[in-house]
Amino acid sequence: MTASVITPSPVQNLSSGHHFIELSLSSSPLLNSPLGSQHRVATSPPKILRSVPQQHILGALNMPPPLHPPILPLSYNDSICHQLYNEGLFKGCFSDVTLHVPFKVKQFYKVHSVIIAQSPRLLQLLENSPNPTEITIDVDDPNVNEEGFSIAIGHLYANSIPLITPRNARSVFASAFLLGLDQLCFYIVEIIKKNITKTTILNYIDLIEQGVEYNGFSKDIRDACFLFLVRKLPKIFEAFKSDSSHERAGHQANRCTIELSNGTCHSKGYWELLKVFAELPFSWLKRVITSKYFEVPCFMRYKFAIDVVQERRELKKSNYEEMVYLAFGMKFPDHITIARKVPKSLRKTPTRVLYKTPVEAM
Repeated sequence: MTASVITPSPVQNLSSGHHFIELSLSSSPLLNSPLGSQHRVATSPPKILRSVPQQHILGALNMPPPLHPPILPLSYNDSICHQLYNEGLFKGCFSDVTLHVPFKVKQFYKVHSVIIAQSPRLLQLLENSPNPTEITIDVDDPNVNEEGFSIAIGHLYANSIPLITPRNARSVFASAFLLGLDQLCFYIVEIIKKNITKTTILNYIDLIEQGVEYNGFSKDIRDACFLFLVRKLPKIFEAFKSDSSHERAGHQANRCTIELSNGTCHSKGYWELLKVFAELPFSWLKRVITSKYFEVPCFMRYKFAIDVVQERRELKKSNYEEMVYLAFGMKFPDHITIARKVPKSLRKTPTRVLYKTPVEAM
């Protein structure tokens, strides 16, 4: 005598966002006895679909609560990483290494040597430390902060890429470079390049001008910032377009062109671009404004450079005297150069020593 038992199997209804339990009957040897003959069940019963909330499915599978609840149940690998991140890094369970860091709030992490050995920098500390259970990492990069370091070291336990935003990309990148996580650095550089805007450009330039060299990553960020300044930003602000009110007739457009060359007619975008350029480091200002790729009308380059230098002087952005000169004999007619020198008030004049002839005693 054989009977059947109900076996649940989850089925998802994507259109309604619910899960269903498919109940089917299968043969069971436990009911195969004379006592169960009067309780014989049909061999081909109909299937029953019962709506079950998604959290019940996750609970039935004994799956830990995810950081960001997914639509579908986590994969096996994701559930392992989730467990390592929450129980291992966050709670510090079963840790065998204490990693000391020079932060004000978070001064140490309870980590695991087999996990942090993925980082070349931390692996070196583990191998060379006289006490591998207590290691300290020195942070000499001003771009590294607690938030960025936590995300970077968390990436050794689980995928932390969803936590990276344009706001913290700078610190996460510097932390990943400190730990030697090149793959994470490549990903963050792409995030930075895609999020260079008129409001973030100065922040990313400051990142690579802090005196820390990030190998080839610095060049990628530097080139992306340069191209944005010389080509995209003038177009975003429409800085060198004539006033639309002057474009109604041909003679008015010609008059506006003359006024632009005289510096008496500027659009709002012109002054917005000028303010951004006035905040640039001097080396960046000189490179961008004198570049042949800087998209500025021929007759406007010199006047724009003069206005930028004047704005920097008013903002006291430099202790040097900055001047703009026209350069002749170049391949393109509007070539200029920007020079700087120490003002006379700050120059160190050598003290003059008067020589006094000794008077002989009479």
